[in-house]
Amino acid sequence: HTEYAGGYTKESEVVLRFWEAMRVFEAEDEAVLTKLFAFVTGTSRVPVGGFANLQGFNGGHHKFTIAKAVHLTPASLPAAHACICTIDIPEYDSVSVMIEKLRIAAEFGARGFDEAGAVDQ
Repeated sequence: HTEYAGGYTKESEVVLRFWEAMRVFEAEDEAVLTKLFAFVTGTSRVPVGGFANLQGFNGGHHKFTIAKAVHLTPASLPAAHACICTIDIPEYDSVSVMIEKLRIAAEFGARGFDEAGAVDQ
């Protein structure tokens, strides 16, 4: 129940690194998975019926989407669009970089942030 956009496919190296990072978080730190899911979708829970019934922050049904972040550099954190359940991921060159950037985004996303940095809530 995942779509790929902006030139990414399920076989793209960055996408494969993303799914490897998800497996690492699942094995080592499930709290990051919950925060990351909330960062991308606006909710920390998978809906009844699973990913097929995923709703964006705007209430519409949207598939979880991994998009190529052509507007970001590999030094950037990923960007999320919770209204359409999409994460824009730059072309990170390793799984370790992917894990680091996703972990930071998940932590900041749990607290709220913008381009200027973390916002205390």
